[in-house]
Amino acid sequence: MAKRKTGKDAELAGLEVLSNGLLVRKSDMEVVGIHRCADKNDLKHLVIPEGVKSIGGNVFSRHSEIISVNFPESLEKIGSSSFCMCNRLQTVSIPKNVKIIKAYAFQGCDHLAEVKLNEGLLVVEDYAFAGTEVAKLDLPASVRALGDNALANVNAVNIRSTDMPHNLIRAISPADPADWHGYYWKYDSFNIPMTVEISVNGRVIYLPKFVNESDIGLCECALNSGIPEMEENLFQYGKSGKPSYDTAFAMYSYLYAFGRKPSDELTAYIRRVGKKIVEYMIDSNRTQDAIRLISFNILTSNALKSLHESAVQQNRTEVAAYLMEAIKKNGKSNSMRL
Repeated sequence: MAKRKTGKDAELAGLEVLSNGLLVRKSDMEVVGIHRCADKNDLKHLVIPEGVKSIGGNVFSRHSEIISVNFPESLEKIGSSSFCMCNRLQTVSIPKNVKIIKAYAFQGCDHLAEVKLNEGLLVVEDYAFAGTEVAKLDLPASVRALGDNALANVNAVNIRSTDMPHNLIRAISPADPADWHGYYWKYDSFNIPMTVEISVNGRVIYLPKFVNESDIGLCECALNSGIPEMEENLFQYGKSGKPSYDTAFAMYSYLYAFGRKPSDELTAYIRRVGKKIVEYMIDSNRTQDAIRLISFNILTSNALKSLHESAVQQNRTEVAAYLMEAIKKNGKSNSMRL
């Protein structure tokens, strides 16, 4: 334990004042607050000493001076909203003895981009990492359950277990209207693909970032089915066109790259809405994605010509060039058939 400061009031309350100003309740070794005389410079690179078992709710909430946190191996619980809105915090490594990360623990830490979770963690509660910049996450095999919106900003999840954790879809896909509008706006405004890559048990599956509330149960069943055809068709549960477009395109691209035959339903969908997907990508300035879809050679001559005209009008010269090449190839193919 770090060297202690004297504090008669704290001692009377059963607390210890640590050298960096943290207040620790001696009965259960929980950090319950920060002493009023604490130096904020001691909080910039916060060190929570060995022996501490839990961090109480709201203890460090809105402390924008915190840049980094060093947790002790003795830590077992991170309390609700404990680091909420610490907007300079950038990386976090959760020790192996932590069993639960409570609701809103790191919510709104908008510079937090890297989180390391260790084996031993069991539960990540509601909104624990919502509103952060954590885009990719490695989930330990020990994780059993995730709360709603716990991983709301995550776009790629590697699951070390052979089984999906409970409530994965609601953890990743903001479904509540009070939440999803804000997230949808962000993805749409910054042209972020509206799909989540899930790696589990040697498989890669793509899930719509935004799932219809009424379809979450069906989507959960398909995701946990272990049946490739059902996993490949998760695009159908997307909330509005764009999440479905991105999910179908990502799944088809993955299978195409590895020479695997997509399901009939996925192939039919890509053929049916391929033109709309390319239009969406051109509008979103996602040039390489548009070119990749064009290279699948599934668009009709009329679709290619219409898309070429649109690309020229929008001055998307690289896409227009690929479309022109596709039109020429398509023409030669038709001539050979004749």
